[in-house]
Amino acid sequence: MLELIADNAFLRLLLLALLFAVVAVIAYFTSQVVVARQMTRRRLLEEGPRVGGGAPTMGSLRTERVESAWLTLVNSIEKSGLSLVDSKDEALRQKLASAGFTAR
Repeated sequence: MLELIADNAFLRLLLLALLFAVVAVIAYFTSQVVVARQMTRRRLLEEGPRVGGGAPTMGSLRTERVESAWLTLVNSIEKSGLSLVDSKDEALRQKLASAGFTAR
């Protein structure tokens, strides 16, 4: 079998192309795994979104964990019957509109 591949130029080229494709696919998926790990590590090390001149970030994983803790607390308070919704929402909206804030 090896002699046939060694003697035939087309089969040798086909085998080399197949070998190249396999190595390229393995390298691609390996680089995707490395990039995903780097992104996760970077998000874990972030303190939070940058304010001012810093580049916008997607948020820290630790911040998401804290936000979910706050969400759990808010949900438990609202389940107990205490509403945390602002009852003066419309009055505040009118004051903000008269101050020039048009965004909702």
